[in-house]
Amino acid sequence: AGGPEKGPPTTTHRNHTMQKLLTKELQKKLPPLYSQDGKKAETVVYGHWFSCFNGWDFYATEYDEETGDMFGFVFGAVPEMGYFNLAELEEINRKHGLNYFERETNFTPKKVTEVPRIAEAFGYLWKK
Repeated sequence: AGGPEKGPPTTTHRNHTMQKLLTKELQKKLPPLYSQDGKKAETVVYGHWFSCFNGWDFYATEYDEETGDMFGFVFGAVPEMGYFNLAELEEINRKHGLNYFERETNFTPKKVTEVPRIAEAFGYLWKK
């Protein structure tokens, strides 16, 4: 009892609370682009974003602070490894005035083999 509850960082848009997709804490954890090249099954996933509207999922392994680009795993029409940009996702959120894309707030960094969806789609890349 007492005091405001601490929740995820947010902004308000049109009387709707918008989630901040990249916190400073998470930004500090994300390694730079290309730093996990060749790590295969030891590659670490640092963040997960999703959309309840279209079923897309984004898992970040690396980040470029200058451009905002992230590299990781994208599950959209087909599973793929590639780049995505959270600023673009936040722009979609602002445009629609709601959390079209959200960050999984309780996601903890883990190896790619420990994320079932990634292991299922890409595990063949790490098998000997």
